[in-house]
Amino acid sequence: MVANVPRGIAVVDIGATNSKVVLFDAELQEIARRKTETVHRDGPPYRHIDAQRIVEFAIGAIGELDRVLPVDVIVVSACGSTLGCVDGAGELATPVMDYLAEPPAEIAEGYAKIAPPFAETFCNTWPAALSLGRQLFWLETAFPEAFARVRSIMTWSQYLAFRLGGRRTCEVTAPYFWLRPVRSRLELKSPSRWAATASVWLTVTTPEPPMPATSKLKRSPISGRTGSGIGGR
Repeated sequence: MVANVPRGIAVVDIGATNSKVVLFDAELQEIARRKTETVHRDGPPYRHIDAQRIVEFAIGAIGELDRVLPVDVIVVSACGSTLGCVDGAGELATPVMDYLAEPPAEIAEGYAKIAPPFAETFCNTWPAALSLGRQLFWLETAFPEAFARVRSIMTWSQYLAFRLGGRRTCEVTAPYFWLRPVRSRLELKSPSRWAATASVWLTVTTPEPPMPATSKLKRSPISGRTGSGIGGR
């Protein structure tokens, strides 16, 4: 890079139907792209995303595109209503739940009993597994042994960035995940019951991941971790 201007920017865009890696030059002109299907599994233990397949696709695509134009920056974009729950070794403790997974009746009923009213959080409980709180409640209640191994909870973009770059991070622009910034910004008059309940889940990350400004990675970690062929030129 010259004067901190990236030569190539690889955008990893993970969608519900398709996933792609798009290469841009310093002028943000598209140079090339790679695309694959986003595979969903019906179970067991619940409807989930084939995360490993996406990681392998992204690594391979970035390696290929780096040979077209050296990749200096990787940016990951993915739905926020999806979580990667990681153990101490960096492996998934539970499969990445599809946000369209339908919880069992007892999970939906149990979560309804602890979910706060709209006036407290300014957010309703969304259908299926779109609410991260309901996802976490489902995992903790139905799979306590697996959930007990969780040491870091990252949103989908940050989990993929971790797999590509090797750092466990949390995005400062993800208010749906980190409740304290949301509570502060809304200036609620009293502490939220939901924030207190969620802190039980969020504090499994010890220490809390650093909070970068964006899901942007430098080029070096992916080369060392994956052998993807991204050089240091």
